[in-house]
Amino acid sequence: MLDPAIDLAGWLAGRRYLVPPSPAEQAQQREWQRFADASGLRFDPHRMTLWGARDGTELQVALEIERQAPFTSLGARFPSPAPTAFRITRTATPNFLQGIFGQDIQVGDRAFDSAFNVVGQDDERIRRLLSKPALLQAMTLAASLTREVQVGDQGLFMRVGGSSPRGENLDTLVSLACTVSRELVGGPADPGPYR
Repeated sequence: MLDPAIDLAGWLAGRRYLVPPSPAEQAQQREWQRFADASGLRFDPHRMTLWGARDGTELQVALEIERQAPFTSLGARFPSPAPTAFRITRTATPNFLQGIFGQDIQVGDRAFDSAFNVVGQDDERIRRLLSKPALLQAMTLAASLTREVQVGDQGLFMRVGGSSPRGENLDTLVSLACTVSRELVGGPADPGPYR
């Protein structure tokens, strides 16, 4: 059953290239292309995917469809791992109940602590790492945009409802990822002296 499904998916993907995009799709493709050109990213209009690096952070932004609803996904890989292992996950559990249902490291910022569950091994080190104002502001913005966001010591993933039809939408997501990366790990790793 899997082989025919793969064949059908391949056939449909091939047919998609033959069907011209609608005027709305063309407008969005032009907007994403403008953003890619201005940001130094690459753009595949057939897959509606942007990718590349900004400030040392590897990025991929893609348009996804699930149950006929569009989503914009953002994946970011930091230039190097954070100095300690942790996981930040968006939560709907009220702040005062988070510790009851599992480990939760409180950072001390009310908006952040109520929106995210933080787990890791070294509570005090994680608190110091996450207590940077720019990081907390970026994560609070992420929480206002979506319930699907998680950050680990090596990267970030989030999915926002909608198709991000404007460059400003894309810039918000990319800037947010770069801020989180910069605040957690600094800039790109120093390659060292050449020999």
